[in-house]
Amino acid sequence: MQQKRQIFLYVLAMLAIGGLTLAMQSLNSAHKQTGLTKYIERLNTMAEEGHTKSMHLLALEYEKGKVLPQDFQKAQEWLQRGAELGFGNAQIDLARYYYHGLAGEKNLDKAKEWYGKAEQLVDITTLHNLGLAYLNGRDVEQDYAKARELFILITQSSDFSNEQYKTETRQTTKLLGYLYLRGLGTDPSRKEAIKWLKIAADKGDESANEELLNLQKMPDRKAE
Repeated sequence: MQQKRQIFLYVLAMLAIGGLTLAMQSLNSAHKQTGLTKYIERLNTMAEEGHTKSMHLLALEYEKGKVLPQDFQKAQEWLQRGAELGFGNAQIDLARYYYHGLAGEKNLDKAKEWYGKAEQLVDITTLHNLGLAYLNGRDVEQDYAKARELFILITQSSDFSNEQYKTETRQTTKLLGYLYLRGLGTDPSRKEAIKWLKIAADKGDESANEELLNLQKMPDRKAE
């Protein structure tokens, strides 16, 4: 009898714990949803006040459709506003919209126009993202020479040594090393490849350092 009572109490305890867990999960979910709602409200307010980065972030939320209902048309409208105010990443994404016709209008001339405007900016992040697009043929026709040209512009920027852009400059110099090593968009140059890989390695890029070690072991090696 005592054993049955203990089992009964144990079951009750487990049910109580289960109910408490569900209650906590619901509470956490509600808190998370409240936080997301406030985040979107703040983004919308800042975007309406002319904050270009908020315009870009709000456009991406409409595109993803996870917090806001997916709406490519609204996304493009916010990208257009941010792009016209000179925000580089909005210009790149607006070009992507026109390139693929995501909001219904496919216009390669407009895509090219906005890529060109982004290219004129001296912002390292914009140039880096644009260079990656040309390098990978992502949302634009693949062009290794153009990618290399944009990466070189980054290395010539007065902000090249700024810690704020360490991630971008580290990746840029590593990719320049690979482009020169493989002769993509330029004549192959082992000397130039090693120069840029060393800079990337000095910035903490382990894969660039490994590539340098491989080059020492195998002088005729090309980047993979």
